[in-house]
Amino acid sequence: YYIGRREVTQLEWDYIMRNIEQIETEKPITEINWTDAIEYCNYRSIAEGFMPCYSYSSFGNLPALWPENWAADHTQLTCNWTATGYRLPTEMEWMYAARGGWMSQDYVYSGSDIIDDVAWYAGNSSAPEAVGTKNPNELGIYDMSGNVWEFCWDFYDNQYSSQATQNPHGPDTGIFRVMRGGSFNNDPSNCTVARRFYAPADLKADFHGFRVVEDRSKAPMIMLFMSRAILARLLLGFPGRIQ
Repeated sequence: YYIGRREVTQLEWDYIMRNIEQIETEKPITEINWTDAIEYCNYRSIAEGFMPCYSYSSFGNLPALWPENWAADHTQLTCNWTATGYRLPTEMEWMYAARGGWMSQDYVYSGSDIIDDVAWYAGNSSAPEAVGTKNPNELGIYDMSGNVWEFCWDFYDNQYSSQATQNPHGPDTGIFRVMRGGSFNNDPSNCTVARRFYAPADLKADFHGFRVVEDRSKAPMIMLFMSRAILARLLLGFPGRIQ
């Protein structure tokens, strides 16, 4: 899969959604919820001529045709994992990228053991900062620790699945959706690559953001692949470096 080097910015968001009055072009889009991110992914896919990943019940893949309150029952949303469009990363895709993929150095934060090198957090910021202004991780990906919490596709469960699988998509049902990475208003312990968080699908906040993934080559994105061995290391807490 391919993952964005940066969090989706306000400029990228408004180019598709056209709903921001004043734009700080290089800052991440915030004050959104999980369902907003889903709709953005489909609209951006359509705008760029790719097959959207998400469909809602029998209403198809155009969010304008979905029920107005579809967020109240987001369990009916499905993902076509073979589609060519944009989508949210699964939790395992996000964590693999945050840890540095096959180049991982097992850092505490994404790209370093020193948080100030790679993250905007409560110790050096009080608001979302321009994306890509801290050092990247081993794969050249920015802000996977700190700045804004990032939405993932998965329903949240307090334990990972015990079933061995490749590229898992998370539980089939749930109430909350996974978030990862920490934000500008968190202490260092909440910005590690291991920290998990969750939120209701319809909750908006100034520390909520996201990045997109896809299954095609498009700059500025990084291609990653998770083998079963790598997935096992993710779930077991990385007893050693990824090979």
